[in-house]
Amino acid sequence: MKYSVIKILLLVILFSVGCESGSENKLADNSYKLLTGKCQSLHEKDFLVYYFDGDCSVCYAKVLLLKEQYPEYENRILLVAKTQKPQLLLYNLNANNVKYCLTIDSTGSFGKEANLGYNKVTFIKKDRTYVVKEF
Repeated sequence: MKYSVIKILLLVILFSVGCESGSENKLADNSYKLLTGKCQSLHEKDFLVYYFDGDCSVCYAKVLLLKEQYPEYENRILLVAKTQKPQLLLYNLNANNVKYCLTIDSTGSFGKEANLGYNKVTFIKKDRTYVVKEF
């Protein structure tokens, strides 16, 4: 009995670690162009996309944590903000010296077209495979 419980716990741990990495998908050419169109510095490089609610203070606070959380992507981050108040978002970004590439999604359609997870981080490799993770 004791060993079966341990076996079950080990299986649960192994399963959760295996699922943590997310599943890789291939990004379509039009989605890739949509993401890299404004930010030439992202072409042919691995980069990170954070698609977030630009009117949400908690979501915005996560923008400030990106550099600490993912230092290897420091100069390769694209922010996609779904917002109805772009002036306020731009003010907050400038006030906090955030210099990432930015795309404003005022209609909410950009994230769907580019296959981005809402309020999630998407890691895109230069071979255009991507993984969406919670942040």
